[in-house]
Amino acid sequence: MNTSFITKETSIKDILETSPKAAEILIEYGLMCVHCSHAGEHNLKEIKNIYGFSDQDVEEILARINKLAENENKQ
Repeated sequence: MNTSFITKETSIKDILETSPKAAEILIEYGLMCVHCSHAGEHNLKEIKNIYGFSDQDVEEILARINKLAENENKQ
């Protein structure tokens, strides 16, 4: 499976639908968007600007979420 099927442009809602446990990773970074009614409208690229994350932070979050999603799909 491709480990980069979740991208910076994937909405938070779609990320959570693909990998519900990704909420734990997002919350760990202080992203309370898992509870936000706008989760379907925002993606990691936009969240970067809202929360002031660096590109490296976003890449780290994305890598962790994709690894988690890949492991969940193997089960």
